[in-house]
Amino acid sequence: MQDVSIGMDIGGTHIRVLKNQVKTILSTKDFDNFMDLMDLVVQPGVATNIVCALAGPIDHEGGVTPPNIKKWGRVDPDKVEKKFPQVKIRFINDLVAHAHGLDTLQQKDLYILKKGTMPDGKKSLLIAPGTGLGVAFKDHGHVYPSEAGHVDCPAYGEQGQKVHATLLKKYGHVSYERLVSGTGLNEINEILGTKGVQPIFTQNLARFIANMTVTFLPETIYLGGGILMHRLQEIDHDLFLNSLLDQGRFKDLVNRPNIYVILDEFTALRGAYSLLH
Repeated sequence: MQDVSIGMDIGGTHIRVLKNQVKTILSTKDFDNFMDLMDLVVQPGVATNIVCALAGPIDHEGGVTPPNIKKWGRVDPDKVEKKFPQVKIRFINDLVAHAHGLDTLQQKDLYILKKGTMPDGKKSLLIAPGTGLGVAFKDHGHVYPSEAGHVDCPAYGEQGQKVHATLLKKYGHVSYERLVSGTGLNEINEILGTKGVQPIFTQNLARFIANMTVTFLPETIYLGGGILMHRLQEIDHDLFLNSLLDQGRFKDLVNRPNIYVILDEFTALRGAYSLLH
């Protein structure tokens, strides 16, 4: 029987599977643990190669504890291969997969959020507000993961101070991910008694992009994740630009890269699948 190749992109909400070029979308909440997912996708006795993208840093033994799927705990490649001897599995950070998938994008898959002052280049910054806030940097084909979404987030403005104080009391630490993510958006609306994409979300997204720009010095910026893809019309464009470029003497530097929103939900999945070969 023909060997099976499987790429997977596992998020806090959806699991996207590409199995021998056939796509399937599953709901993450339907699986109590990772092995339940393996029982579904692995065929008994068939040699199978899997590259699986998950949020969180990959540990020294190749495993990962996805922060957005707490009930799964640590996902262990040795445990998978012990139960399924015919399987070879590799875990990678989800933003690494997403970055590798950038090469598959076409112009129709991109929306330009900000026109920069220089042409696109091979040094790309990828920021993805989804269930969490992922960040990766790609330099001429080499991808560097990070956990930059967890850096300290200051309070901006009166509403920002209210939200920040509430989150600090609740969690003991406020990172950008606490605000610039799907979970963060829910927290903001609950605290303020509002609905939709609030200005505080837009301001913090823009300032985070600016901070990452002066950190990585990218030539092009891509924004992934489901929030921007599906809720672009709720983003206050003028507020975004004003907040992004409020960088004093580094305003011109931050203004250099084009900023694109990725409109294709399978970018990370194709990136993971490409690493099978």
